[in-house]
Amino acid sequence: MRARILLVDDNKELREFLSDLLTLKDYKIFKAENGTDALRTLAEYDFNLLITDVIMPIMDGAELAHKCNELFPKLKILGMTGGDWIRDAELIKQFSETYFTAFIKKPFDANELLKQVDDMLENN
Repeated sequence: MRARILLVDDNKELREFLSDLLTLKDYKIFKAENGTDALRTLAEYDFNLLITDVIMPIMDGAELAHKCNELFPKLKILGMTGGDWIRDAELIKQFSETYFTAFIKKPFDANELLKQVDDMLENN
């Protein structure tokens, strides 16, 4: 069975690019533009991986990850961010341990993302 990935980002161009990239690897991709939409989609299907931007309007990635940990405790979550706060090592550690399975910093190389996704799904 193809792995199902939910991709959440408020930037439509990035969301479409990542969807196209991950589809080439034969993953089944679902998309949402914010955390609220993502929760609705997560309730409809079983997913192997959630990839979410951290800084978004309506419901940010941290709140989404927190809710997913409660509702879908086995779901792996990859957080993406270009925000300056990621430079704070202690905050990264706290977020990683509390909400996210892993992080990737924007901008990232496509191969870097694909490797991260492959590694996370391999341990599924």
